[in-house]
Amino acid sequence: MIKIQHRPIMHLLIVTASLVVSGCSWMPDFMKRIAAPMIGGLVTSFILELLVYPAIYKLWKGRTELSGVAVAGRLKGRISNPPVPGAMP
Repeated sequence: MIKIQHRPIMHLLIVTASLVVSGCSWMPDFMKRIAAPMIGGLVTSFILELLVYPAIYKLWKGRTELSGVAVAGRLKGRISNPPVPGAMP
């Protein structure tokens, strides 16, 4: 199971967003124009890291484990009953 550390991600989001929002009064004009996309990118990455990526990993891991069980089940009969040399098929 993946252990996601929520606190560092939350701290990054809160501190960066608060600095950008509080600094909008003294920021140059070009910085004011990129403040909204910057906060949007932080929120998007926050959602992806905590919700989407773990779900994709869990689906992917479950699929590979199931395919591994299926392959092992198919090979089990072949491996446990090897052909005897000289015996007729």
